[in-house]
Amino acid sequence: KGLGQKKELSFEEGDLLLLLQQRAKDNVCFAYNIKSKELGRVDPEYLSIVEPLKTFNPELIPTGLSKILAQDNFDVLLTLCKLSEQKDMFTKGVIQFLEEQPQAPFSPSISLLKQAISTEVHATKEEGTLFRADGVASALLSAYSHQIGSQYLSQTLRPLMSLVIKLYHENNSLEIDPSKE
Repeated sequence: KGLGQKKELSFEEGDLLLLLQQRAKDNVCFAYNIKSKELGRVDPEYLSIVEPLKTFNPELIPTGLSKILAQDNFDVLLTLCKLSEQKDMFTKGVIQFLEEQPQAPFSPSISLLKQAISTEVHATKEEGTLFRADGVASALLSAYSHQIGSQYLSQTLRPLMSLVIKLYHENNSLEIDPSKE
C-alpha cells in the first residue's frame, strides 16, 4: 500500500505509535501502531512525539518496546528498516539490539535475516534483480556480516597472527625455505 494510503489509523490514548513519515504540505502523519500492528494516517494534533528515530539506538528503547521489537515475526523491525532514512546505520543498530537479547536456541539476528530474505525473495519478480536493489535484506546481511564476521575473524585469526609475530621476532625471518635465508 505504501505510506500514501488514505486509511485512518485507529489508536487509543497510551498506544505507542512509530511515526514513519510526516508530510509538510498538509501536515499529515503516517504511523505504525505497535499494539494493533496497523499502518495508517494520523492527525498530528493527537500525538505526543517522544523522539525522532533516524538511527536505531538500542539504549533508547524502553523494555516493553524491546520485547515487541524482538518478537519472532520481526514485522515491526522489518518495517522500520525499510522506512529508515539511514538504512545502513539503522540496520547496524538492529543487529546490535538483537545480539544483546537473551539468547534463544539460536541467534535472533539469524531469524530476522531469514525473514528479510524470504520477504525479498517472495517480492522479487525477476531473478536477475534479487538482492540487487537497496533492500532491507542486503542491508541487514551487510550489517550482520560486518559485526559478527569481524568478531569471528578476530577470535579465529588473532592467535595465529600472534604466533607469526612472535616467531618473526624470535628468528627475524619467516622464510620457509632455508636455502633462501
